[in-house]
Amino acid sequence: MEISIARRVIGAIVLGLLAVVILPQLFNGGGRIPDRPNMTIPTMIPTPDASRLSVELPIDARAENNRTEPTLAEQVVTEKPSKTGDTVAVIGVWSLQIASFKDSVNAATLRDGLREAGFRSYNKENALSDGSLLTQVMVGPVQNYDDVIALKTELSAALTSLNISGPPLVVKYSP
Repeated sequence: MEISIARRVIGAIVLGLLAVVILPQLFNGGGRIPDRPNMTIPTMIPTPDASRLSVELPIDARAENNRTEPTLAEQVVTEKPSKTGDTVAVIGVWSLQIASFKDSVNAATLRDGLREAGFRSYNKENALSDGSLLTQVMVGPVQNYDDVIALKTELSAALTSLNISGPPLVVKYSP
């Protein structure tokens, strides 16, 4: 009987040593996801309210603004058939968005490539909520919706030579 007690005591000591050595390594928190500090959301950049702005023009400029022919920024109405077959008026001036870049140098390079290919292109910068700028490369503006669709088809073929994938996006022109 003394041998069985000795074996039990030795087994208990071995299990105790294993518990002292192995359990701290198992439960040291190494597999836990570390706590992240609270992230702050950047504040929105307020956009100015342009509805209350007015510009006083010299007398000569006021006379030029009273002319009767429409300008590019004025809206043009064209008739387009809807899905039901009815004729619907499409109002606006249109542009094609080719690409958007965070790096304005890349946007300028693409704009210059489009101009060399014979397209009237421009860049438009927009402020993002984090304060950075997004530069869009646009082609146009075009007053007639049918003309902008034809330009989109022509431009889609030219974009492959400029290493741009994806079709251009038709958007309303805003200066």
